[in-house]
Amino acid sequence: MARYTGSAHLKLKLAWNDWRRAYNFWSDDMAPDFSSIARLARELEATPNLTPCIATGLHGLLSNIAMREGDWGRVLREAELTASLAPYDAFQITDLAETLAPAGAYDQALANIDFGAARNPADADYQHALRAWALRMQGRLKESARESQAARMLLPYQRLQYAITLVRLGQIDQTRAEVRAAPAEDSGIDLGAWRGATVYADPAILPGGLAGLATAGLPE
Repeated sequence: MARYTGSAHLKLKLAWNDWRRAYNFWSDDMAPDFSSIARLARELEATPNLTPCIATGLHGLLSNIAMREGDWGRVLREAELTASLAPYDAFQITDLAETLAPAGAYDQALANIDFGAARNPADADYQHALRAWALRMQGRLKESARESQAARMLLPYQRLQYAITLVRLGQIDQTRAEVRAAPAEDSGIDLGAWRGATVYADPAILPGGLAGLATAGLPE
């Protein structure tokens, strides 16, 4: 950025990099990353004549920022705008489920995942994990567990999503195995990190998830 100060492309890449680092629990300090994301996105939002590619990535990012800020109406508007800019982009449409599900738009999130699954089978593990998450929030626990089991590999935070489902199904021993595995793969995940990175429109979801993970042995 010091050399190409006006590059919207670089700003977008840096913002998404910070987002993935914080949201996926790869960050040593989430707060500066989330702050950097918002700053870069606001700068891009004020930039005229963005290319369609940059505009698509920006509005997808703004949906995530609105989620962090609890602006659920804007989450849905930005997701809709992103989809309209990239109506055939299977990954982008699928990825919008990351904000649609926390906003409570479960049916739309599942429809987006199905759209991606039909067109982008290479991302099957991601699609299974996302579908499991949305199904759990709908209370469809057995279906959620089957989706997690269908993934060949789960990222550490996805293992913990699965663990919450298993707690609610009463499968405590298996839950504890998933919880032991997740921090072993990513030492940055604990209850405090989960609390700091996770946001839902329904105020009951986060405390319920934290209680499940605490029951399963995730440390504070």
